[in-house]
Amino acid sequence: SIDNKFVLENNENNKIQLAEISMKKFNNMIPFKDKLEALKHILLGSKLLIFSRDLNKISECELALLHLLFPFKYPFQVTSFLHKDNYSILESISPFIIGINEPYTPSFFENNEITVDGMTIFIIDLDKKRTELITDEEFPNFPAKIVSNLEKEIKVLEQKSKSHTLYNINQVNVSPIKDFNSKYQNLFLFFFSELLKGYEDYLNMDYFKQTDSDKVTSIETLFRCE
Repeated sequence: SIDNKFVLENNENNKIQLAEISMKKFNNMIPFKDKLEALKHILLGSKLLIFSRDLNKISECELALLHLLFPFKYPFQVTSFLHKDNYSILESISPFIIGINEPYTPSFFENNEITVDGMTIFIIDLDKKRTELITDEEFPNFPAKIVSNLEKEIKVLEQKSKSHTLYNINQVNVSPIKDFNSKYQNLFLFFFSELLKGYEDYLNMDYFKQTDSDKVTSIETLFRCE
């Protein structure tokens, strides 16, 4: 047995508080349509670069995007800070979400000798609250109807939050941040469930055994279904 005097105990004062994602802060980082474009390009395997002088903003933006992606999971590289010595990683053929801790300028790639020919890169400029797409390709859009519904629901949530009618006073153990986060994420979860309606057959592997290839749904039509 081990003598108790040799056992180190963690003092309560040394416990570090876990960072809490604030969807309300994320909601104000970039316009609504830019958020959806970012999520769309994550799903389509584009490269995402998030620029800002504020490293905390980059981390918060990345975490929020990954949370809103549920029930999907992002299987590729996610980095909040990439040192200049490692900028060659940006020429990787694999998708990624990477934070660049500096202001974005259109000459960023040229100044750092980064070749982007043939790549699709979605840029989020948090300092100027704008986005930019570098690509030679055309991409489908989310169905307008469910996008419009999501935008309306988010505006309602914002109004309730401002008027302090969002929170349930009976939920004494639920913080306002967590309550807003939960409702905000639920709106996006419903959005993605609407998007995937009617795709049960597509997710069934037996569906692909059909000999008539014209009857097999293309994944590209996922964003066009109304």
